[in-house]
Amino acid sequence: MLRAPFSGRVAKRHAERFEEIGIKQTMFTLQDVDNLQVKIDVPEALIRSLRHDPDRDPSDESNRAVEAFVTFEGQGDRRFPLTFREISTRADPQSQTFEVTFNMPAPADFIVLPGMTAAVTVELPDDASNLGEQVWVPVDAVVADNELDARVWVLDPQKMTVHSATVQIGRMEGNRIQVISGLQGGEEIVSVGASYLTEGMPVTRMKATEQAVPRVGDPT
Repeated sequence: MLRAPFSGRVAKRHAERFEEIGIKQTMFTLQDVDNLQVKIDVPEALIRSLRHDPDRDPSDESNRAVEAFVTFEGQGDRRFPLTFREISTRADPQSQTFEVTFNMPAPADFIVLPGMTAAVTVELPDDASNLGEQVWVPVDAVVADNELDARVWVLDPQKMTVHSATVQIGRMEGNRIQVISGLQGGEEIVSVGASYLTEGMPVTRMKATEQAVPRVGDPT
């Protein structure tokens, strides 16, 4: 007799009836229908903002737990709250991003299956709602220094060199992130290969034929 460790849905059967099986052989893949996990990849510059230490002073704004929501295609503007679960301790060797996992209760009125895509909105602890005009940059443009402080590389168009600018980051939406301070707006920053630059490094602009065609809604 087989007994599952939790109640769920059989996603896949790995053996047929009357088939001879071995010890510890997988028989079924089960899905937990009550609790779901949502995973996103986050650049290293944002990881410290996502960490929440329950032992620190709760009045410390920099230690406030992040608020996150997820939306699904076909569900309009409905937002489902997420609860932070864990952060991977090792970066992906290709993208240099960390996997962040959130928990959410399974919706009662529609089915969410493993592998489905969704849009996650993360509200970082720094609130810039009252700081006037907001500056948004591509997520890939923000990197971290040795102290894990966020920074971007700003282009000097006269010398065609780059210099580092420390920035304070705010909310992240899709593939862009809010910069609360450190940029005035209108600067030309590097968003491709930013993690490989050094102070004063000479650079060249990509040829127009090498650049991806911008899509509607992409940050500029």
